[in-house]
Amino acid sequence: MSQARSLELPTIPLEIQFFILDQITGTFENVAPEVVKKELGRLALICSAWTAHVRSLLFRRVYIADSNVVAGRFLSLLRRNNHLGHYTTTLAMQSAAALEFPDLPNFLPNLRTVIISSSVFEPIEGSVRPWVGVTHLKMKFCMLSTAEDLWRLLCIFPALEHLHLSGWLVMDPDAPIVIAANAPAIHLKELVLLSSRHHSPHPAVTQLALHDLTVDRLSVTLLAVEDWDASACNSLLCKIGPTLQELELVVDLPEKRIPEVGICIRPCTALRSLVLGLCSIAGSAQTMRGGNLIISILNQISAPTMTTLTFNVNVSSESLTAPLRELPWDKIDDSILGRLGPHLKRVVVRNLPADGPDLRFDEFAGFLKERLVGLERGHLLQFERGGI
Repeated sequence: MSQARSLELPTIPLEIQFFILDQITGTFENVAPEVVKKELGRLALICSAWTAHVRSLLFRRVYIADSNVVAGRFLSLLRRNNHLGHYTTTLAMQSAAALEFPDLPNFLPNLRTVIISSSVFEPIEGSVRPWVGVTHLKMKFCMLSTAEDLWRLLCIFPALEHLHLSGWLVMDPDAPIVIAANAPAIHLKELVLLSSRHHSPHPAVTQLALHDLTVDRLSVTLLAVEDWDASACNSLLCKIGPTLQELELVVDLPEKRIPEVGICIRPCTALRSLVLGLCSIAGSAQTMRGGNLIISILNQISAPTMTTLTFNVNVSSESLTAPLRELPWDKIDDSILGRLGPHLKRVVVRNLPADGPDLRFDEFAGFLKERLVGLERGHLLQFERGGI
């Protein structure tokens, strides 16, 4: 017994401890920077072995406020302590100020993600030094002088693989759009487009459609867009459709107006996966039009390669579930089997809220099994919880 007391308790290897810390800090993505700094400071005080790792976490995601002065101070810090920049993988800035410091990329060799929000860009010149390691670019509610500047901006990131555009993008959306000179071909693994009400990146989307662009996965979200004109998106789909492999559409129909130009996915002849977001359908009129839209999209599918169809739903409350029950699921069942029957391997209904009530989703799953008779009989219907 005394020998047992003298034995040391087993300890978790530091690698696993650091992995746990990484998972904890991974939940800080949408938390204010000052709160993150405070919480990481507390973690650093727990034990000396954690201190160095927490220091790396402090600089893993750097936020630069709307000021050239702040960007300059960050660069000065890196010049004095150049090892700190090696920790940084994400750089978020409230303006494009950091792009004006040509030496900054040299101190951030592991930078992979750049997030620019609420920034008004000056005309972009071709002399800006490239950020060669960046693979992810997210632009949120930014203003470009012209649509052509979007292409010039993308050229600053030659290794770009993932592009997210949301909100305003062009100062004058009615200005003529022309082809940017000497624009190189770009291949993206993922392109995400988000429009909401008057905040639409359509002019930039039209600009993308004019150039040599290929995309593997496209996600389009149209939330409460009052004019609901999908012509810009359709132009892009005509451009990238023949090689597009995955497409996600999330559409919130306007309450009173009929869409002037609807989504056309006929050019997408190489699709392997289609995801339809049904999380924003509410009200009887929207439910009826939503059902017609779903059937219209399904009837456009012409890709013999498509094997997976996914419906993203939100059944976390009765007010969200009731409109989904009213959709014409029997007609949707017929459209899927008639259009995709020979090649389809599975139809997934995914409840996006990971913490949603299981009982409500189980009830909705039972309801769909009774409506999607053909899919259920063919053992194609599957149900999943949580995010993608």
